Parts: sequence; C-alpha cells; structure tokens
Amino acid sequence: MSVINHSKLSRIDGHMGVYNITVKDSTLGDKSVAAVGFGTMYLENVKSYGEHLVNLRKDYGCAWFGDVVIKNCTWDIGSRIDKFLIDITYDPTIEYGYDKIVKNGKTYYSQLPNNIIIDGLTIDATGLDAGGGYGFHNRGLNLFTKIICDTKTDDPKVKYWVDETYLSNPMPPNPTFEKYMQDKADKLNVVELYGCPYYFPIKAPETITVHNIHVINNAALSTKRLSGIYMRNRTPAYNFNDHYFFDKEYDKPYFNVEAVDANGKPLFDYSKEVTYETAD
Repeated sequence: MSVINHSKLSRIDGHMGVYNITVKDSTLGDKSVAAVGFGTMYLENVKSYGEHLVNLRKDYGCAWFGDVVIKNCTWDIGSRIDKFLIDITYDPTIEYGYDKIVKNGKTYYSQLPNNIIIDGLTIDATGLDAGGGYGFHNRGLNLFTKIICDTKTDDPKVKYWVDETYLSNPMPPNPTFEKYMQDKADKLNVVELYGCPYYFPIKAPETITVHNIHVINNAALSTKRLSGIYMRNRTPAYNFNDHYFFDKEYDKPYFNVEAVDANGKPLFDYSKEVTYETAD
C-alpha cells in the first residue's frame, strides 16, 4: 500500500493485515495510520493530526511483523495533554490466531515491530493552552501507550485479571496451551476452571531508535521543555513492570533532563536530539 504525492486523507486503516505501508509527502487526519500487518511501515514527510501517529490495532493483537520507520514527520497534537506517539493496547487474554513465535526459549502469540526507527519528528504543540502545555511538557513524550491492556472484571469467579499478579503468575494451576485450548474447544468454562484467562505474551521490539525530536511551542509556553521521552505511559494505573514485554527494564526514562550522577553531571546529553522553537 502506497500513499504519496500530497494526498490528504482522514486515515489509513488496515483491519485484517496489510503489507508494506508507505506514506510520503501527505497529510493524515484524526485517525492517522491504524493497521496491523507485515513488512515495513514507512512514513516520510507526513503531517498528522491524529491522536496517535500510528495505531497498532488492538482488535487484531497490535501485531506488526516487520519494521516501522518514521522520518521527518510532523505531528500536530492539537489541545491533547496525553501524548502517545504509537498506540499499543494489547490484551494478553486473547488468542489472535497468529503463528506462535519462539525466541530465546519463550513463546509469544503476537509481536510488536522488530525495529522502530524515529529519525526526525516535529511535534506541533502550538494548540495547547497554559494548562495543557504544562501537562504535555511535564508528562513528556511517551513513545507508546500502556502496551498491556488492563481488563479488570467484577466476576467473582475470576481470581486473576490483567494486573501485576496475573502477569507474574498468570496460570495457577498452569495448563499447557494445548490443554487450555482443548478444554476451550470442549466448551468448558476455562476461565472458571483455571481462575483466569490464559496468558498470551506479545513479543517486544528488538531495537527502538529515536533521533531529532523538534518541539514547536506557542509564545505562552516558549520556555517550557519536555520532562523526558519515555518508553510508555507512566500512569500508575497501568504501571506494570516492563520486563513482562521488554527484554530490558525500561521503567527509567529513555532520557530525563533532570537525571544526574553522583557528581551532578547529567546522565544523558540529548541537547542535540531535542530542539525547540517558538511560533510567531
């Protein structure tokens, strides 16, 4: 799928899987790109008014079997305070039907992009008022939403749901996948039988690379700076430990302008990676 040459679309939406999305020199509306699929998703010189620049669709397991490249794009965030560049809200209680992925002795049932490369992203924050601007800069830029969807239930028969307990000990007692699926096929109430749904982990990206972030503030917010660029939504309600879906611990910010070592020296110097300007 290719969209080029100054197209203007409300969205690019792929429900059941697409191959090799390319969008160049175009403008996208409030839904931007919402898809699952395969190959390379390549966005270059795209201006988006979407709530997210990319949405990996929850109803198909947030799956992208390939890479995502965002190059020299502009994201107009309007008046939204919470900013999540790539929307990923995966429900690990659902078996989406993809082939199982086995890596390093672990089995996964869906996967995030292998590699995510962000090289040139302008965030147009000129639509924020003072309160919204404070929220945006204070909360920082989150590359992803909460990754894992919390699916709480009031059903007293369900002892576990998607929370820290479920993720750390998801299937007590622990049937095999084949036994669980056979019981389900036999029309047994597997949630009641085992006390919780089966846990279907999603495979994390191999690499995430971020360069050249540029923020355009309005005059009222000209001195404001991002608190950091974070891997995901830091809202405590969804604060699962990241080792459930990343190989490394990413609870610490990707960068934090206030992080210093014992001698007061900044731990990270991203001054050349994040720049600012004030709109007229």
